[in-house]
Amino acid sequence: MSTAAVRAPRATVSRRAPRHAERAPAGRTPRHLQVVDRDSQLHQRRVRRVASLGAVVSVLSVFSAVAFHVLLAQSQFELDRLGKRTATAQQRYEQARLLVASRAAPQQIVKRAQELGMVPAPTVRYVPQPPPEGGQAPAATGGPGPDVTSSTLAQQWGKVKPHLAAQP
Repeated sequence: MSTAAVRAPRATVSRRAPRHAERAPAGRTPRHLQVVDRDSQLHQRRVRRVASLGAVVSVLSVFSAVAFHVLLAQSQFELDRLGKRTATAQQRYEQARLLVASRAAPQQIVKRAQELGMVPAPTVRYVPQPPPEGGQAPAATGGPGPDVTSSTLAQQWGKVKPHLAAQP
């Protein structure tokens, strides 16, 4: 066997204070304790509470801003979708109007009537409209006749006005 040097264990230096220093003599308080001012303790507690409250308010305000932004984006998507639906509906409406206008044209009506076997009349005869009750017959020019309702409204105004004035 070879001669190996046996190392002696090193003495470790303890970073802790020796045990006998931790023990206080009977009747005395340990030196690591000290008197704490009650006012400073309350002040520290208030500062911690205010800081905690500030942190909670900050987190909630950021969360509220994000939630509001999400709702705003969703509403914008809904508006875009409704705008597309409106544009599509308007386009269909315009196409339907064009179709109705083309089918209601006099030439188209005559053409369709001939396709169904109808023949044009040899003469055109107009049927007059009967005059309204107690009024005059409409003018022969084909324009609108005298306004009968305006004269009756003027007659009834005196009877109705006192009832209307009483209400707010």
